[in-house]
Amino acid sequence: AQLGDVAWSLGDLDMARSGMQETVALLRKTPQTVMLGLCLSNLAGARLGLGEFEEAERLLREAIDLAGSAGYHVLPEAYRFLAEACLGQGRNEEALEAARLALMLSRDESPDHLGHAWRVLGLVASRVGPVEIADETWSAEASFAEGVKVFERAEMNSERARVLYDWG
Repeated sequence: AQLGDVAWSLGDLDMARSGMQETVALLRKTPQTVMLGLCLSNLAGARLGLGEFEEAERLLREAIDLAGSAGYHVLPEAYRFLAEACLGQGRNEEALEAARLALMLSRDESPDHLGHAWRVLGLVASRVGPVEIADETWSAEASFAEGVKVFERAEMNSERARVLYDWG
């Protein structure tokens, strides 16, 4: 996962995909299902960045199945990526459901998960209009703004910039 992670941080998604594929292939030979789920999710993220939405979705569904009901920390990211994969395929209602799950699962997680869950909800709301979350209506603008706030509080400036970029 190291090579894939380093390549990801440098913006080389082709190399990230290649490194992460090697890691996934090795992990499939072990009983390390939690790590496999995490690496599948990361590989799917690289594939999303390359526009490979169907393959990303397949990997994410496998990661989610591996996590099961135990709620491994991979789930918030996997559902967030799944929302983006569904958006990329024009399946907005499925994207909304995945974005809602990502947000729900991120409430008690790191600012990274929570801020990006709001970012993805903003992407979805920009396609489908305002969305209902826990009896509140959230516009795309309000969702993006919430993501920005999360990252500002956590002093995660590069992640805040990503929300602002997606906000447009």
